[in-house]
Amino acid sequence: SFTDSVKLVYVKGFRDADGNVEVVNVTSQNRITNGEATKVDPFHTYDDLEAVLNYLAIKNQWNHWLACRLMVGLGRRSGDTLNLRWCDIYKDKECTKYLDKCIKLKEEKTGKVIAPHITEYVQLSIEEYLRHTGIKPCDNYTGKIFAVGVPAVRSAVKKAVDAVGIDYPVSLHSFRKTYGNWTYKIHRNEGICLEIIRG
Repeated sequence: SFTDSVKLVYVKGFRDADGNVEVVNVTSQNRITNGEATKVDPFHTYDDLEAVLNYLAIKNQWNHWLACRLMVGLGRRSGDTLNLRWCDIYKDKECTKYLDKCIKLKEEKTGKVIAPHITEYVQLSIEEYLRHTGIKPCDNYTGKIFAVGVPAVRSAVKKAVDAVGIDYPVSLHSFRKTYGNWTYKIHRNEGICLEIIRG
């Protein structure tokens, strides 16, 4: 386990025959409730993540659906994600081309300016959201993408998690942790792995 005095991180892994360490999973304790630390996991499988997202789609909760997709696609906290504006995503007011990165995103918690990549996953998520909602970003280029707050998305995700029968601890932070977990597994042999995860 590792700690930065704010969060305790548990890394589960094993050493192979050549002495290399293989990381299997990373979890952390991210808050204190009634004097006891509570843990949330990243989604254990892609199917679990998709089950939650599909539930939100079936319920026509497209704001919540997109918020969750962007949290896992950009690796950002829920508050930062919900504060995104269309001009953070698109290059110009015509909204026909995506930026390479969210270059203006400032983290609420740390105050750091970070620039997560606007990946194909993020682009496809936005395009599907626009198809279902009929929203035209060019009509509100400098406006916020979302008209919902963190409590509303948290409540919708809790209902979805319960409805699909996930039996391990999941919260909004699980989407960000899933991004980190998957990115690590994809890039773990690259020297810039931590930089990729940090955005």
